Amino acid sequence: MTDPVWWFFLIWLPDFFRETRQLDIKHSWKHLVTIYTIVTVLSIFGGWVTGFMNQRGLERDAVAEVGHVHLCALCPADLFCSPGPAIGPPCC
Repeated sequence: MTDPVWWFFLIWLPDFFRETRQLDIKHSWKHLVTIYTIVTVLSIFGGWVTGFMNQRGLERDAVAEVGHVHLCALCPADLFCSPGPAIGPPCC
């Protein structure tokens, strides 16, 4: 289920850095490794949290609902931390 997301990052991200930041793969590897590391750690942590909540007795639907609520709570942060015209000052 997450395979399309990984392929999106693998194929799109280097091209994004080349077009917007004029960084070729030789110079953008630090940025790519950082992003891939963060995504990997968050994926493992998210899997652990849902397993922990299941072990505590929450049903599968309740665990998914909690995950979706937390994900939706993070979406407004994207409006404030985007390079370019946004609601707040750019964070990047």
